[in-house]
Amino acid sequence: MCRQFGIVAGFTLWFAPIAALAQTACEPYEVAPGDTLNSIAMAAYGTRQMADGIYSTNTQIIGPDRNTIEIGMILELPCQAGPVAVSTETPAATPPPPRIAPDTPALLSVGDFPPFSGIEGRGMINDIVVAALGNSGFGDMFQFFDLRPLDQAAQAAQALPTIVLSYPWVRPDCDNTTGLSAQSRNLCQNYTFSQPVYALQVSLYALDTPVDIHAPTYLEICSTGFYPAAPLAAIYAIVETRPSVAICLNGLIAGEFDAIVADSVSVKGFLQTGLVPNPEVTWNATLHAIAFNGNPDAMRALALFDQGLEALKQTGEWFAIVSEHLNRLP
Repeated sequence: MCRQFGIVAGFTLWFAPIAALAQTACEPYEVAPGDTLNSIAMAAYGTRQMADGIYSTNTQIIGPDRNTIEIGMILELPCQAGPVAVSTETPAATPPPPRIAPDTPALLSVGDFPPFSGIEGRGMINDIVVAALGNSGFGDMFQFFDLRPLDQAAQAAQALPTIVLSYPWVRPDCDNTTGLSAQSRNLCQNYTFSQPVYALQVSLYALDTPVDIHAPTYLEICSTGFYPAAPLAAIYAIVETRPSVAICLNGLIAGEFDAIVADSVSVKGFLQTGLVPNPEVTWNATLHAIAFNGNPDAMRALALFDQGLEALKQTGEWFAIVSEHLNRLP
């Protein structure tokens, strides 16, 4: 099989030591080495819950990525403490256009979520997509790209007609759009989902004991954005987005978060850390490939993919691919 590879760099986040400098609400603050919005909020208000309030007040200064603040920035600290409206999504930025050959279909892998997706056309779902398209007669010569964060991947799949399929995506509850994020609504309105490729069980994981979702105080939860946040709507919580389960887990271990959102497969390699799911906040999800409704080539590819996927399941090849990837997990 001939493969042409292209890589679009994603965002890298890092955690620095907290610079516990004195800050006061209602006054300008100059960012010091090691500061994060969480550490500034904790010092100024006694709670990390105001981090999003600080970001909202200083969006023009900080820019589209709330997780990147620069030393020397002068931030205005809002006067009002207490709960603020929290966005669970990273603000959209214009994705750099991948270098795509115009005559070769492109497959876009979303993020880095092992074992489901990875860079340079790696991952369980990628192998299933390639096998299904090849068996259905679509062809077996593709360009592979990976892009993160998720909102940029959705934009690229819509803007670049050579991209015929993007994957893996968790299908939101498109029959009930109340409470869906802007990203989920975009997927429901502008894309068609394939037949389910793989089923997941998603839960809220904490260290050692299940997190108490009935506590009268906010929970601070980390999610990759890979999973729709609607099931968390009934929880008194602030949800922050990070690019991978591993980064969420690092924050959980460091005490930055009370819990993380993850699926039972992705956390398999981290169970030795003492991760425990909460049975009250556990739901089923399915992974899919998607095609942009306005792209006829993409819609044709999706129809052939569904046919090929069914054939893979009947012949046992789907099971073989899944088993191969799951067996590589620690």
